[in-house]
Order: sequence, then structure tokens, then C-alpha cells
Amino acid sequence: KDWLGGYNQYTLVKGLFFPLVLAGSHIIGIPYTIVITLLYIIACILFIYMLRNILKNKLIIGIIFCMLLFNPVSTSLTSFSRVYRNCLTPIQVLIILGTSLEVYFRINKEENFITIICSIITGLVLASFYNTREDYIWIMPYMIFILVITLIKVLIKKYEIKKIIKKSIIIMLPVFILIL
Repeated sequence: KDWLGGYNQYTLVKGLFFPLVLAGSHIIGIPYTIVITLLYIIACILFIYMLRNILKNKLIIGIIFCMLLFNPVSTSLTSFSRVYRNCLTPIQVLIILGTSLEVYFRINKEENFITIICSIITGLVLASFYNTREDYIWIMPYMIFILVITLIKVLIKKYEIKKIIKKSIIIMLPVFILIL
């Protein structure tokens, strides 16, 4: 029960991001559980927004949204209902999946603003994930895969070199943000 040591001021120092969420929640005056719930709802919406590229049936998308939103984990006493850094993981993963796939689906369209925003969000949440848990590394194979296939998708289109460089920078923004 006490094999990692006592619960003290150093317990939550394992990752920088979770204490920042706690401090932000305190500063803005919104209870922690409400902040986590709102972040989870936003993550579900972002993920569902991406699904419209894959699934065209709005009923199926609605059912998936309800399944995500009312997932038993999101109401579990052992995860979302207590002050625990692991409650951020489902939120971060849904946002990373949703925004990175949105970049994949939008990269060859002419509208770059939303693609850039999604790429920046992916990078910021990836960096927050890196600074939340020690086992962040398991998301990296997915990120490498999605970045490579998105780059291949751009190269197959045979744009002029200037456009390839511009789109490649957009694709690689999450990596640049993570490194920074």
C-alpha cells in the first residue's frame, strides 16, 4: 500500500502538467471535477468531429459520441472522481487522435487554417501528455505512423516543392512543439 512512499508535497511532481491543471482549476475558481468533465466533453467533441470524415451516418456518430461521453470510466470513482493524474490520459488521447486524424484528412485541401490549428493542438496536447505521465512513449508509434502516412499522402499528390515544404511543416508542427 505504501510501497512508493508517503503522500507528501512531492507526490504530484511526477509530471508538470497535472499540477498545472490543478493550479489552473484553483485560480479560475472552477472545481477540479468540473474542469476534468468539461475537458473530457471537449475531447469527445473533437474526436467525434474527426469521425465525420470516416462515418457519414449521423446516427452512428451520435451513438459513438454517447458511448464515449457516458463511458463507465468517465464516471468511475477510481479515475475521474478523484484527484488523479491518470484522469487526463483519456482526454489527451482523444484529442491527439481526433486532431492528428483531422490533419490527415485535411492536408490536401486548400483550407490551411483549420489544418494548422489542429496540428498545433496535436502538438500542445502531445507535449502535455509527455509532461503528465512517464509512459507517454506508447503514443509515439501512432504519432510516427500518422505523420509518415500524412507526409506520403502529400508526396503522392505531386505538388510543387514550395507547397510540399509548406504542408510538411504543417504536418511536423506537433513534433516541433513536442521538442520545444
